[in-house]
Amino acid sequence: KAIRRQRQMCIETEAMRSRANLTAQQVANKLGVSLRQYQRVESGESKPTVQVAQTLASLFQCSVNDLF
Repeated sequence: KAIRRQRQMCIETEAMRSRANLTAQQVANKLGVSLRQYQRVESGESKPTVQVAQTLASLFQCSVNDLF
């Protein structure tokens, strides 16, 4: 169940980034993290911190729950 939720997050994050016409590098810059760190979150390799999740939600104009 946790793996499915993590995969769902990476699908949602990638789709939201695409709709916002942002590159992964642009999102990483806005989050204050490295490109590789953001790529790990987007691919589901890593879970975002609470702060990163909140910033992503703000950036994509959604709730944190919408990311998961």
